[in-house]
Amino acid sequence: MKIDLLVTEGCPHAEPALHRVEEVLGRLAPEVTPEVLTVRDLEEATALAFPGSPTVRVNRLDLEGIDVGPPAVACRRYGTDGVPPTWMIEAGILRALSPEHVLFLCVQNSARSQIAEGLGRSLAGSGVRVSSAGSEPSQVRPEAIRVMDEVGIDIRAQRSSGFANVEGSVDLVVTLCQDEVCPVWLGATWRVHWELPDPAGPSAPEERRLSDFRGVRDEFRRRLGVLFGFRNSLILTTVLVWAVPRAILTTGARAMAVRFGISPELSPPVLVLLAVGVAIVVLLNTTITRERVFAANLGVSRRTILGIALATVVACEVGVTLIPSIVSNAFGG
Repeated sequence: MKIDLLVTEGCPHAEPALHRVEEVLGRLAPEVTPEVLTVRDLEEATALAFPGSPTVRVNRLDLEGIDVGPPAVACRRYGTDGVPPTWMIEAGILRALSPEHVLFLCVQNSARSQIAEGLGRSLAGSGVRVSSAGSEPSQVRPEAIRVMDEVGIDIRAQRSSGFANVEGSVDLVVTLCQDEVCPVWLGATWRVHWELPDPAGPSAPEERRLSDFRGVRDEFRRRLGVLFGFRNSLILTTVLVWAVPRAILTTGARAMAVRFGISPELSPPVLVLLAVGVAIVVLLNTTITRERVFAANLGVSRRTILGIALATVVACEVGVTLIPSIVSNAFGG
């Protein structure tokens, strides 16, 4: 694992950020030492896709993902603070550690941990298991089901359960209690504590209860987005930015050639459309990669980016070439 702390000279938040990163590493990855890099001018900031000081990158991936703002030699804000919060550093490091089973713990396993489990399952990639449990399990609060329905996630099948029902080994335990006595997990695992307030009880007015539950849900979406997010964007972006426009324009050119009875390879309209398509593709790709957004923030080399892009284009070209023949043969053309 590689941890980079990028700062500007004289940044008042550089030292606190370094201390916070070292504290989290001491708990989760004590063998790792962060590297501090000083960004001196806008040219360096542009080359490094540096959005401000302090910036923390784990395996070259920014804690907040891909779109973190333009290059700048200035202070960076994390909400109202100038230092990334502890939970964000934890989530970024845990993202690199890639836990295969994440367990959310609270007391009753009725509200916060149920929401976290539902969101975690929707955000985690294949091969990652997400579960929850409580030291005094009760039942899933209907408000939790309702606010999760609002974001298209159905947690009706989830059940409040105790520690004994947790199956298999656990890699990461996230405790969520605030005022209560937190349950203790005795197994060998990574542990973090995300102190979130318990939503209002059943005796509170409905609007207050729903507001509390929505607040918990939205905070979990933010945190779990860092823990599980940003992993599938490279290929998708390559397809959208490079291959799809090329395929559409190529198909359009060939359709125009067929419509007007001209050669699909040499006709002026075809050549013009293909030239426009290539220009658009090159422009979009250059605009994205010239700032090294992919290489700096996705944790992969530029060679890997170009390799994936080339493979995608080749696959797209094969499809564009074969699909018309397949369709023609299917319809007896």
